[in-house]
Amino acid sequence: MHRSIFLALAFALAATRSLADESPDRLSGDDVAVLEGVVHDLCMSDDIRRVAVSDEPEVRENRPELPDALLEREYGARLEARAAETTLWPRTPLCVNVPMVSGERIEELFAQDKRIPPGRDEYQKEFGVEAYVTVSRPAYSTNASRAVVTYGYHCGELCGRGEIIELVRTVNGWRVLRTFHAPRS
Repeated sequence: MHRSIFLALAFALAATRSLADESPDRLSGDDVAVLEGVVHDLCMSDDIRRVAVSDEPEVRENRPELPDALLEREYGARLEARAAETTLWPRTPLCVNVPMVSGERIEELFAQDKRIPPGRDEYQKEFGVEAYVTVSRPAYSTNASRAVVTYGYHCGELCGRGEIIELVRTVNGWRVLRTFHAPRS
């Protein structure tokens, strides 16, 4: 009797641990590698205007439609599901040129600015950058060789753009395959 209770508890614990490990709200090593692939070109740039990455992933209440039916079929539902996750990107530097900054702090800086619209002076002063980017959690193709993210470039309350980026897995990591400008909402 004790043995069957022990086995039942052990099975329940293993199932619970397995579910926790496969939680859709966790970042994987591939997720971070995709983020590194997205910012690869920014890391290699010696442009004087630096950009930071927000630890808050790009989340769009109304996800932009992917530019063609094939991409929508392949990634649409997975991209939407990943957008509902709440895990922040890890606050580790991606490279020397691109710091990872607190999205919450960026919002606080905008909230403190009483101008309409608020300016970007305070985050420029605090983070030493002119703009910041947000990158969604990736949605992977069925064979996990490609991924899609939404990307937001923010250079002020009335300045910015959105993109949809498809990446491909290579022997040297994830690299941008193609970029689409997100339709304006």
